[in-house]
Amino acid sequence: MHLEASVVFITAIIYVSSIIKGLEAISSVGLPPNWALATINRSSFPNDFTFGSASSSFQNEGGANEDGRAPSIWDIFARRHPDRIADHSNAVMATDSYHRYKEDVKMLRQMSMDAYSFSISWSRVIPHIEPFVTLFHWDLPQALEEEYGGFLSSRVVNDFRDFAELCFRRFGDRVKYWITLNEPWSYSVGGYEKGYYAPGRCSHFAGNCSAGDSGIEPYIVAHNLLLSHASAVKLYHDIYKGPQKGKIGISLVTRWMVPFSDEKLHRDAALRAMDFEFDSVDAPKGVDETSNSSLSLRTVLQDDFRVQYYVGHLQKLLQAINSGVNVKGYFAWSLLDNFQWERGYAVRFGLHFVDYGNELRRYPKFSSTWFTNFLRIRG
Repeated sequence: MHLEASVVFITAIIYVSSIIKGLEAISSVGLPPNWALATINRSSFPNDFTFGSASSSFQNEGGANEDGRAPSIWDIFARRHPDRIADHSNAVMATDSYHRYKEDVKMLRQMSMDAYSFSISWSRVIPHIEPFVTLFHWDLPQALEEEYGGFLSSRVVNDFRDFAELCFRRFGDRVKYWITLNEPWSYSVGGYEKGYYAPGRCSHFAGNCSAGDSGIEPYIVAHNLLLSHASAVKLYHDIYKGPQKGKIGISLVTRWMVPFSDEKLHRDAALRAMDFEFDSVDAPKGVDETSNSSLSLRTVLQDDFRVQYYVGHLQKLLQAINSGVNVKGYFAWSLLDNFQWERGYAVRFGLHFVDYGNELRRYPKFSSTWFTNFLRIRG
C-alpha cells in the first residue's frame, strides 16, 4: 500500500453522538454567528491548508436511470431489501446533485471553501472549486457483483485498475487530488460481516442475511480492496503522476483505543487493538441529527451542536499541526443532508438542510453560516 507520505487529508464525517452528549439542549436564542472565532479561524491555520466539504456520488447524485448509468450494488440492495433501510427509502433521487451540481458548487463558493471532495460513480462513468475525487465510495457496479462476486474475487483488482485508468486519462488534466477508496474497513465490515451495507452478506448469527460468512469474507474483501488501491496507485505513479502532477491517497476511518486502566494487561490490549485497526485497513468521523419533520425550518437550521463539534475538532486539529503533525486539509462531511446508507434519510449530516418534501430545496444551516465566517477571517 502506497500513501503520499507528506499529505494527510482529513474528512470530518459527523457521527459522534457520544462526543456531543450534553450539548443537545440548544438555547432559544442560539449561538452568535461569530461564536469562538476570536480564538480559532482560517488565519489560525497555515496558508496552504485546504478547507473543503464532501459528498459521494450514490448518496447525492440521483439520476439513477439517466444517461446510460447501470445499477450499483446499493441500487439493488435498497430495492430488494427496503426493510433494511431505516426509513425504507432509496437514492433514486437522493439530493438530485446530478442536475443541481452547479447550485451545490455555488454554495461552496459562497462559503469560501477551497475544495470539494466527491466521488465518481463507477457504474455511470462518463467548477471552479479544487476537486478531490474518490474513485470508489461503495457503489460497485451490480454487473460485477453478479459476474464474479465483486470484491470477494481477485478479478476485481484488474477491473478497478482499468476504471481508475479511465478516470485518470479522462479527468487527470483537471483533477490533481485522487482518493482511491473511501473507508475500506467500513465497506468490508458493513457489507460482509454485519450485512447492513450492500451487498448485505453475513453469517446467520450476525444479521438477517441470505448468504455470507462473517468470519472469512470481510478479510477477503479487505485484502482485495487494498490490492485494488495498490494497483491504482502504482498505475498513477508509473504513468500519470509525472505529466499530470497530481497526488493520490486513500480515505481511512480511524478509531483510538484507551486502556481500561494502567495495568499492563489493559495497556497491551489497547495496543493490540490499535495494531489491528491500523495494520488492517483503518478521517475521523462526524455529528448527525435525527430527521424530524415536526420541527420548524427555523429550529432545524439552528444546529449549534454541530458548530460546537467543529470548534472542538478544529482546535484539536490545530494543536496537532502545531505539534508537528503534517495535516494538510480538512473536509467537512457533508455539504448537504443526503441518503445515509442503511439509515436512509432518517438522519442529517449536512451543512445545508435539504427539504425532501419541497423540491429538494437547499437551506444553509447555522453551521454553514459559522463556517463561512470562519473561512473569511484570513491573516
